[in-house]
Amino acid sequence: WRLPRSRWYWSDRRNSASLGSRDIAGIIKALGQAIRDLQDTHHFILSLDTCPAHLRKRVLHAASTARIHLMYIPASLTAYLQPCDALLFAGLRRNIRQEYEKLSG
Repeated sequence: WRLPRSRWYWSDRRNSASLGSRDIAGIIKALGQAIRDLQDTHHFILSLDTCPAHLRKRVLHAASTARIHLMYIPASLTAYLQPCDALLFAGLRRNIRQEYEKLSG
């Protein structure tokens, strides 16, 4: 499936440190709207690190309202999960980047 053009959100990782809980909650809300039609047949899990902004009540509320399950990854696991992340999600990231470039180009 593809997200409709108006629902694409692209995060620039260089600026991600400046995202607060309000920003994260907004992103989760937009994601929930984009996947709404699939939620009767699918469950969605969003993995986040334990950055304090990700642990705020507004983020938890946004996820609950959007029917998105949150899974928090402890910082101590980063070294173990990084190879898995690079292997499993490299293709997905490439496809998302290509779609984004097509849509914005």
